[in-house]
Amino acid sequence: MVSYFLAFIPFFGEEYGWRYYLQPIMQKRFGAVKGVILLGVLWGIWHLPINFFYYASPAHGIMSVLAQIITCITLGIFFAYGYMKTNNIWLPVILHYMNNNLVPVITGDVSADVLQNQQVGWQDLLFLLVVNGILFLSFALAGHFRKKEYQLPTMNERADRICREASFCDESLGASSES
Repeated sequence: MVSYFLAFIPFFGEEYGWRYYLQPIMQKRFGAVKGVILLGVLWGIWHLPINFFYYASPAHGIMSVLAQIITCITLGIFFAYGYMKTNNIWLPVILHYMNNNLVPVITGDVSADVLQNQQVGWQDLLFLLVVNGILFLSFALAGHFRKKEYQLPTMNERADRICREASFCDESLGASSES
C-alpha cells in the first residue's frame, strides 16, 4: 500500500517543476500556447540522457530524443490544459503517472526490458506526430489558453496573494517580482 503512494513522488516532483513552477512563467513571457510548446521542448530535452542511454542505444538516441520532444510538447499541451482547467497540480501528476505506466500495462510486461533499447525511425516519428497531434493538439484551441482568467499565477504571485489575504506580510518588503 505504501509503495503505491510512493510511486507518485517522481511524477509529483516533475509536474511541480514543469507545470506548477515553470508553466505560468513561460506562459506570461511567451503567451499561453507558445509558452506551453516551449516548455514541452525543454521538457523533452530534459529527458535527453534517458533517451540516449536507456530508452534507446546511443546510435538511435537522436530519433528517441525527437520522439520524446514530440511527446512532451503534445502531452504538455494536454497536461497544461488539465492544470489550467482545474488549477490542481494533482491532475497532471496522475496523467503523467498513467502515461508512463501505460506501456507495461498494455504489454503485460512490467520488466525494464519493455522500455529499453527502442528503435525509432522516421516513420515512427511521423506516426507519433499524427496520432499525438490528433489526440492532444486540439486542446491548445481551448478557451483556457485564450482567456486571461484561466492564466495561472506564478509562485511569487501566489505568495503575494496569500500574504495579502493573511495580512501577515511586511508591506515594506514590497511585492515579489518575476524577472
